Amino acid sequence: MALGDVPAHGFGLIQKITLTADGVIDFTGIPAGYTNLRLVTTVRANVAATFSNVWAKPNNDGAGNYWYQVLQASSSATVIGAPGAASTQGVLCGFCTGTTVSAADYATAETLFFRYADTSCTTLAHGEGGIIASVNSIFRSHAALWNSTAAVNRLKLYSDATDQWKAGSVASLYGE
Repeated sequence: MALGDVPAHGFGLIQKITLTADGVIDFTGIPAGYTNLRLVTTVRANVAATFSNVWAKPNNDGAGNYWYQVLQASSSATVIGAPGAASTQGVLCGFCTGTTVSAADYATAETLFFRYADTSCTTLAHGEGGIIASVNSIFRSHAALWNSTAAVNRLKLYSDATDQWKAGSVASLYGE
């Protein structure tokens, strides 16, 4: 099967980014021929923190066009996050570790972007992910809205503080 072909049973790979050195994760030139996108990440932020959020900015939109909701459970507490006010951070796509925990600790997440190329509606996203780290185990379910009717042709990933990711981080984008 060629890259971009959609198998009969669902999602086909559009692009996979595996960092062999610290760097950015930026999916550009996303084709409009699918209905939904699926972003799968196993990443570690290049930021001095234990944990950080993972954000995706469709078309690198830096305006306050994002809203989100989080349900989080850890080994010590369950938290329902209040809906985020208009934010410039991006579409919430999970949680990740930073550089203050073991280099072996990564987080995984999967986020679906519904009707990403449909210019008659805004882009909704939903996903879940988790971390099993030496300092804590966390599960998160997240939902987000990009309040724009533009077709998504780019997704650039950010943590809370940077667009830099540690070597070994992997992100895959699929279309359905």
